[in-house]
Amino acid sequence: MELQLQNQIKIKVYNVVLNYIQSHGWVNFDGFADDFTDEVLNQFNKGNFDLEAILTTTKGPFLALNRIKAEQFLNQSFTNSIHRAWNKAMKISMPVIRFSDIFPEVNACENSQAETKLDKLQMDEKIIQKALRDALREKGATPMPHRGKDSSVEIADIEDYNMKVKGREFSFTVVVKGYNSMPKANPKEIMHQITRAYITHPDFVLLVLAKEPVDFLLTQIKLYAKDVGNSNLVIIVPPIELVKFLIWRGKV
Repeated sequence: MELQLQNQIKIKVYNVVLNYIQSHGWVNFDGFADDFTDEVLNQFNKGNFDLEAILTTTKGPFLALNRIKAEQFLNQSFTNSIHRAWNKAMKISMPVIRFSDIFPEVNACENSQAETKLDKLQMDEKIIQKALRDALREKGATPMPHRGKDSSVEIADIEDYNMKVKGREFSFTVVVKGYNSMPKANPKEIMHQITRAYITHPDFVLLVLAKEPVDFLLTQIKLYAKDVGNSNLVIIVPPIELVKFLIWRGKV
């Protein structure tokens, strides 16, 4: 996450923490509010939203000198306020990114041309993964570690990379679901892969599909994205866009 954006989010969370402390008549000993806010952002960026654990790792005599216990400080109202501030900041900070923003070359292919080659998507999933990996590297995306397959259910590989789009650098995680893996993977299993992909807390998850997603999956994706505070989290690449990409890469 870029520094300017991180600072904007810090200000929002810090204001919640400091106002909360002052409203209870507590003293902000040794800049506790600032240190606690830094730890909140550090852990939230990693996908850890456990405020109790965050409070434990925040050093200083704040609790002892104010004669309060951790459970008094972390009441439900305060916890909810922290999460709302984070979610609101993330929601307004993340722009809409489309597949064509990452690969504008796909715009050169007409839908009519792509539709005639949809049957070509019955290819090995690894071909799609390699084509994406090579194209991203050409665009300067880095790094591109190969994280491998975890089980027979989690068929598609998941890979992370950083790349500049629309003048800003973002982190992306790619999830590829090939044609042959789709019949065995129901929406629940695909959602599991998305939540697994979010472990590294990317700005966006690029979900590449060789078959059209069902409406239930689209609904689940929207709800999950809202829960993590970024309604634009998942960039769905439907079959028609995937074919355009593969035409550009000379794979179909």
